[in-house]
Amino acid sequence: MNSQKRYKARMPQQDRGINTKERIMSAAEQLFIKQGFHKTTSKQIVRHADVSIGSFYGYFHDKKDVFIAVVWEHIQHTVAAMKAYLDKQDRSHDLREVASSLIALTMEHLSPGLFREITILRYHDPDIGRLQEKTFRSIYELLIPRRTSLGNQLRVKDVEAGLEMLIMAVMDIIHVTTTYTHNIQQERIINELTDMIVRYLVGDSQGSA
Repeated sequence: MNSQKRYKARMPQQDRGINTKERIMSAAEQLFIKQGFHKTTSKQIVRHADVSIGSFYGYFHDKKDVFIAVVWEHIQHTVAAMKAYLDKQDRSHDLREVASSLIALTMEHLSPGLFREITILRYHDPDIGRLQEKTFRSIYELLIPRRTSLGNQLRVKDVEAGLEMLIMAVMDIIHVTTTYTHNIQQERIINELTDMIVRYLVGDSQGSA
């Protein structure tokens, strides 16, 4: 079913409804991480959340709707944390420090189990593919207005395309390294990704942002 025509779950208006929806999402997230998307069923989510099947279908069309809602909530938290950092008046404007902090925030809010499932699903499920595109776009729209802070230091000719490609590359690297690679310390991953970003954007110059 095309994502544009998917069932639109109702939004809870009262505390009880909000609590029910949160319990469904929490239960679903635990199951998706523990046993994967394909092995998880709507009935399992209902049992794990201790809600009625009617409550489940009152908020979600199927388990994919829950999956998308859970992942999108993680992304919103990540983008909100990045925005809060960038809006801080006393933050550093050194490009290396800014890039390192944004990577660390992304990894902090990242759920390796969920993004493992995204990696698996995105190649054959258009809805999950569009979810990932929406994720990249959200980060892009947060960062692109700040490109002017780099002044004339940028060595990238097409900043818009370059930044979009950089976001996709960095996110994919974070997903793979945190999900499948366990012998590389997080600090080392952050350092190497930071170096890659700085060298791509401004060459050997440290830059400011």
